[in-house]
Amino acid sequence: IKTLFAAMPLSLQVHPRDDDPHLKSNECGKPESWYVIDCEPGAGIYLGFSQPLTQSELKSFLVGDMDLTPYLQFVPLKPGDYYEINPHTPHA
Repeated sequence: IKTLFAAMPLSLQVHPRDDDPHLKSNECGKPESWYVIDCEPGAGIYLGFSQPLTQSELKSFLVGDMDLTPYLQFVPLKPGDYYEINPHTPHA
């Protein structure tokens, strides 16, 4: 269990699936579960992409250190919300 106090935006993360070829033989993927205890009005999470991006478009965003938030799905939060975040899902 990890408690986050996210007054500032969190970094965008993507975790591997169990069958990811970059994992070692003794490693597994990483699903996450988030439970919202409290939040300010207008708070939310980014959960997946809001529109498709090609691999080359995504690479150019990452290499160029560009803002991906216009391409991410913003989900408003309220206390008591619960999310299961599957591996390979961008989230912040």
